[in-house]
Amino acid sequence: MTKLFLFLSCICITGASNLVYAAADVTALPAAVQAVIEREFAGANISEIDDGEFDDIPVYEIEGTSADGMDFELEIGKDGKLYQKDEKVRLQDIPPAVLAAIKQHVGDSGSADIKRMTEYGKVY
Repeated sequence: MTKLFLFLSCICITGASNLVYAAADVTALPAAVQAVIEREFAGANISEIDDGEFDDIPVYEIEGTSADGMDFELEIGKDGKLYQKDEKVRLQDIPPAVLAAIKQHVGDSGSADIKRMTEYGKVY
């Protein structure tokens, strides 16, 4: 019975795919990853760091709030390559032509929570 318990415990431990780091433990990340966080969101408050995958590539999934109060998510490779960045955008920071196109497609009700997504360097 003890062997079965140990076996099942090992399966549960190894089956956990995402390792969650302490929010203040940014210093435990590789220097290249820390540099990307600082470059993209200097002075940010990091709330969560997880291990994950992006297109089958191991990445760090980082969530936080920028110095100016906007939420963001980053997916950064172990080598410091930025694969994806999602960030909330204030309405006043959106060019008028883009804002008009958004309002045309979603109306006024859906424009309060807008995100800009950058994937492989391309903005969507």
